[in-house]
Amino acid sequence: MSLDRIGAGGMIDLHSGGEDNIFPHHECERAQSCCATGHDTFARHWVHARFLMVEGQKMSKSRGTFFTARDLFAEGIEPAALRLELIRTHYRAQSDFSRQGLKDSQRMVERWRRFISAGEKSATPGERATTAAEAFAASMDGDLNIAGAIGAKADAALRCSFDDVLGVAGLEGLASAETSIGVFLGGLEPDPAVIDRLEARAAA
Repeated sequence: MSLDRIGAGGMIDLHSGGEDNIFPHHECERAQSCCATGHDTFARHWVHARFLMVEGQKMSKSRGTFFTARDLFAEGIEPAALRLELIRTHYRAQSDFSRQGLKDSQRMVERWRRFISAGEKSATPGERATTAAEAFAASMDGDLNIAGAIGAKADAALRCSFDDVLGVAGLEGLASAETSIGVFLGGLEPDPAVIDRLEARAAA
């Protein structure tokens, strides 16, 4: 499939997958593709992520530790918070996905947005800004050390530039919906049954 897109003589710059794909799947893919193209390698960089744990356990539907992005968005979790929670642990480290982690990521996203919106300056232009940009680039070049990149001190403009790479703060937030009885948080649709109960409680 890849060669159909890039041509029989081409190579892939970045090939990713889970740690369970290293052997035999990707070893076989490399061997077959190299035989077909005549190159010594098929991909210039192979990136294999560790398995994702949920609340300290293996992801499992029977244990209630399996979520889809749609499930989490329906609960009011922002896409930006979910993205940050998934990328801020190094891809080769064991990541433990948790509700508390999502809350922490949501607070971090909100701080970034307020910081960018206010246009505050945490670093002076010139040498310090250059140092921050170099620190961010060095972390990303260091085997995608996103945690280190996030920690680079930057002013609002530079933070926006960093987010062009991270793709977090610029994601659209979930809109809230207001009804006659209250406000449904972003990601939650007003439910007539819930509204009826709220109105009954208010009347009581």
